[in-house]
Amino acid sequence: MNLRALISPVMFLQLGAALCYATGGAFMKVSAGLTHLRPTLLMFLLFGVAVCFQTLSMKLTTMGTGYVLVLGLEAFVALLVSLVYFREPYTVRDIIGVLLILIGTVTLKIGAPGT
Repeated sequence: MNLRALISPVMFLQLGAALCYATGGAFMKVSAGLTHLRPTLLMFLLFGVAVCFQTLSMKLTTMGTGYVLVLGLEAFVALLVSLVYFREPYTVRDIIGVLLILIGTVTLKIGAPGT
């Protein structure tokens, strides 16, 4: 296991992007179709910050794995946000699916060149 790949600057940028995308997604839901100003503005702000983080991370890694890593981390964080904050129900199959995405994401990160 390449521990250095898990704690690299690229990983912090990718995790920051994933956290901003997932939190922006939560504000997207709270905005009720862009009808509430504050959550709508926060959604756009967080998505903009996420794009900046992801863009900076792609300077330091390949696009294919970098993009997939952010998406995988975002899926996991979004699941946690929806479980904890929105109390949305999930089946065992849903949770297994997201865990498989997370396992694939970690596998890509460990073997990714340039990280």
